[in-house]
Amino acid sequence: MTNRTAIVVVGMHRSGTSALARVLSLLGAALPRNLNPAGLGNEIGHWEPEAAVRLNDQILDLAESPVNDVQGPAGEWLQRPEALAFVDRLADLIADEYGDDPLFVLKDPRIALLFPLWRVALGRLKIRCAAVVISRNPVEVALSLAKRQGVAGDWQSWPLERGGLLWLRYNLAAEEYTRGVDRAFCDYSKLLEDWRSVVRRLGNELNIAWPKSIPDAASEIDGFLSRDLRHHQEPEDLVHRHGVWSEWIAPIFSELRGATEGRGPDPAIFGAVKQSFGDIYTDIYTGIEHPPAQQTPSGRSRLRVMRRGRGRRKICLAGGLFWKATHGDGAAMAAVEAAIADDIEISIVDIGAFTDADETAFAAFAESHSFDIEYPDEDDQPIEPSFLASTIRLLRYVRARRFDAILFQDQDGLGSASAVAKQTGLTLDGISLAVVAAGSPDWIRQKNGALPSTLVTIGIERLEKMAVERSTAQAIIAANSNALKGEVGRYVHSLRTALEERSKDAAEAARYANSLEDTVALLRKANETAAEYARSLEQSRAETEEYARSLEAELEKVNPTAQS
Repeated sequence: MTNRTAIVVVGMHRSGTSALARVLSLLGAALPRNLNPAGLGNEIGHWEPEAAVRLNDQILDLAESPVNDVQGPAGEWLQRPEALAFVDRLADLIADEYGDDPLFVLKDPRIALLFPLWRVALGRLKIRCAAVVISRNPVEVALSLAKRQGVAGDWQSWPLERGGLLWLRYNLAAEEYTRGVDRAFCDYSKLLEDWRSVVRRLGNELNIAWPKSIPDAASEIDGFLSRDLRHHQEPEDLVHRHGVWSEWIAPIFSELRGATEGRGPDPAIFGAVKQSFGDIYTDIYTGIEHPPAQQTPSGRSRLRVMRRGRGRRKICLAGGLFWKATHGDGAAMAAVEAAIADDIEISIVDIGAFTDADETAFAAFAESHSFDIEYPDEDDQPIEPSFLASTIRLLRYVRARRFDAILFQDQDGLGSASAVAKQTGLTLDGISLAVVAAGSPDWIRQKNGALPSTLVTIGIERLEKMAVERSTAQAIIAANSNALKGEVGRYVHSLRTALEERSKDAAEAARYANSLEDTVALLRKANETAAEYARSLEQSRAETEEYARSLEAELEKVNPTAQS
């Protein structure tokens, strides 16, 4: 090796790669001879070799992995002969752009995806490779991408989730590919807030003495850097954004932030997120079908109802929570018995493919509690995607009957279609909908630190959240939880109001509401951890509202004449 060093800036678009490259050049690292000119969306300049952008795009095109795709190219592809054939061209480019400069900065966001090839090219030239992985709040990146694409007139849709997944693609690659080389991590917000501390740390960690001292460069760098460069500033806590944000993006962002504070990124976390995201991406784009749910020998996957009573008051309980002994400690089934004692007409509905054991248990519960089992006629037309079938079939059943209230379990998203139909005024007017929040699979999975394994998992978990967020109220199952008394009270009050509107017999309505209050009190005893679950739901709702307000403000900035 010679004493030459290339500082390779590795990071996602809109993450401060241009700002960092320029700061390093003002400290004495040479820039390429032929710069990619400043353009729309990056008026401060790119500070990258124009030829590198073209060559990187050629490689990505050959890999069938466009620059704005959310996946690939795979590391294995970068070892194939057709990829390695570009190494000589990369080496020639470096020689042409940087000559004999002893210290230079090499930057193009695409390098994050192709770093192994550039590393080999630098090695052939006997140039030391020192990587700086720069990251930025992924929500800010997603907002910036959406704004840039809109200004540039890109025909493609740029929802925030797409920007977030693109951020994930680049940062997974940047961290993995720079292992084994001298590297340091940089956060864009910290670069803007205190660039002196950042470049001092980078120099120490990479063992680089800046040709131009920090005091000598300060005036130019202060003139170049400005907080105005940061057009979007978002909260850094992503765990309450749900979906791709909490499952994949938040843990990677947390690791990258920690790496700027002296904590090495955990390869296990990066590996787990990469595996989970990769599996689901494969499902989407290769059409892998998931095996059907286990069915009974007779092949019946159908709606099942057990019903008793012919009272004026009618309640529907949807899901296995209300009859399966394996759920909780039986408090939900105790609530069923309390409703029976109060002479309420009860329909317990379950849906899906039962095992033989399920069929036996369902029939045994019905017999022991004097329920009649019914198998309603159903439309045999398939419902796609298949994970929506249960919630839609359940909506078709309940809208044909006049229940006073419907309680859904918070598993499998059974109440989502009904909640949406009621909220949009299509049906179920005057009927109170509630979700019994005993701890959904999504919440339990996150609590255990697990990641979603399939696209269907993500779809069902989204339905579960939708059912809770759009229901009239949540009936919380929790033991001795004073914090939830107000929530339970609101639920009972909503049922009382609905009854009073439909009946002139206020005394009967009051008695009914009191019986429901006793029922819900029994439900509260099933699961102590539901208190934490309920608080997370409330916090998520608040986060969503706050984000919506901030997005509205940003849109007004982008298009101030939209209201006129």
